[in-house]
Amino acid sequence: MIIKVLLIAMIGFSFVFFLKNSHKVTVKAWKRLALIGLLLLAIASVVFPEILDDTAKMVGIGRGADLLLYATVVAFIFLTLNIYVKFRDINLRQDKIISKIALIDKEKE
Repeated sequence: MIIKVLLIAMIGFSFVFFLKNSHKVTVKAWKRLALIGLLLLAIASVVFPEILDDTAKMVGIGRGADLLLYATVVAFIFLTLNIYVKFRDINLRQDKIISKIALIDKEKE
């Protein structure tokens, strides 16, 4: 029972942290909704673990823990690709800014 309380508290802390800091970063609406849905799903799976087992069996996976592992791997891959795209975009913007600064400096000479 204490592990459920701890898990729900950690999920709640994550939710509050997300809500407090989401205005500081540009996050698309669908990503916000997806994260909120994921957090609610996490709370539901802690409170009612049999739902996770039933869902796993419905999709052809033996245990709810396996389903959770597979979902975590997919979420990790999505997060990694999302961060890669963001960094690539930042690098492209930085290159454009540096090129413009170099052209302005050359015009001053």
